[in-house]
Amino acid sequence: MTGRAEPSIARLIVTLAVFLAIGGVATYFLWHNLSDLLYGRIHDLSLPGLLGGAIAFAAVAWGLGRWVRSLAA
Repeated sequence: MTGRAEPSIARLIVTLAVFLAIGGVATYFLWHNLSDLLYGRIHDLSLPGLLGGAIAFAAVAWGLGRWVRSLAA
C-alpha cells in the first residue's frame, strides 16, 4: 500500500475528457495536413499545421501515458 488515495470516478472522467478534447484538436490538424501530404497535394500543405499537430498529438499521447502509468504505481 503506497498511502495514495485512489482517484475518483469524476476525476478520471474529467481527465480523460480533457485528453480527448486536446487530442481531438491535435488529430484534426494532423490528419488534414497528413492526408494532403499523402495525396501529393503539396501546395495545400501547411507545414506549421503539420508539425504543430504532430507535436501536440505526441505531447498528448506522452502525457496520457505518464498519467496512466502513475495510476498503476
